[in-house]
Parts: sequence; structure tokens; C-alpha cells
Amino acid sequence: MAGLREELWRTCVISGLVGLQGGSRGWRNGIRANALAALLFGLGHFPQGWTGVLVTTLLGFCLGSVMLVHRSTWVAVLAHGFFDALTFLILRVAQTSGWLEGMHARDF
Repeated sequence: MAGLREELWRTCVISGLVGLQGGSRGWRNGIRANALAALLFGLGHFPQGWTGVLVTTLLGFCLGSVMLVHRSTWVAVLAHGFFDALTFLILRVAQTSGWLEGMHARDF
């Protein structure tokens, strides 16, 4: 559900930012709006530190780009869901294999 909620947020914000730019709903306006929406999304993750801001900004920009290219929120929702599932799978494998032993949050 997180992917759906975030993609709906992203769709509304990008549409609103494109509308604020005036003029047409052209590709350049969409990219600029996507970049600003991704930055706002990333800054919302500031409690995770600058790495969290950077990662979520990049991920937000990529997912917004998927929406713009495919002209569909649902493609981005599916991409987000697969990303989240793969992340949980990798974390589980890392945990069960012992890769994470001895690591602490301060190490990142």
C-alpha cells in the first residue's frame, strides 16, 4: 500500500507543479516538476540523514520518470512494489547469512 499512496502523492504533486508552471503540459515542464517533487520527497526523509535524502530523491525521480514515460500511475506503483519486495528480500538474505552481524547504524 505504501507504493500506491506514494505514487498517488507523486501524481498529484507533479500535476500541481506542472499546472503552476503555466503553459503546456510538455515534457520539460513534467521533468522539472518531477525533479522538484523528488527533492521534496527526499527532504521528507531527512531524519534518515543525507544518505536517506539522496537515495529517496533518486528513487522518487526514477519512479516519477516511469510515470511520465508510461503516462500511468499504475506502472510506477508496480515498480515501487517490486522495489520494496526486493529490498525486503535482500535484507532477509543478508540477515540470515550473517552479513549484517557486527554492523551498526552509525557505520553508515
